[in-house]
Amino acid sequence: MDKAIFCKLQANLLGHIGADAEFKDTSGGYQITNFSVAANIREGKEDKTLWFRCTIWGKRGEKLAPALKKGKLVYVSGSLTNIKDLEINVDDIKILTPKDPTAQSAPTEPYPSHEPLTTQNMDDLF
Repeated sequence: MDKAIFCKLQANLLGHIGADAEFKDTSGGYQITNFSVAANIREGKEDKTLWFRCTIWGKRGEKLAPALKKGKLVYVSGSLTNIKDLEINVDDIKILTPKDPTAQSAPTEPYPSHEPLTTQNMDDLF
């Protein structure tokens, strides 16, 4: 009997949101939140910007969409679903930009990494 081998490509990304997140309800009853994140990398002596298309599925994305604004620094972790087009299904997101834009420095742990992102504790983000 042949056994299929499945592989999940994990992506961890630190970058800035390129445009305000867009939330949509699909005709099939799904909720989708899309946003882009720019991450800088160095190739040799040159800096290069890579753009990632990020998707959050379900009610969690609906709750987060108002906070995902252009220019905010975020940490995104998820599955790379399309290598060529750099698409990520988001499993976890941390907003690293302080709530108060006049604050002098971002907190080092804005959202505990050991605590899953749930609707009960999402209010802490905004």
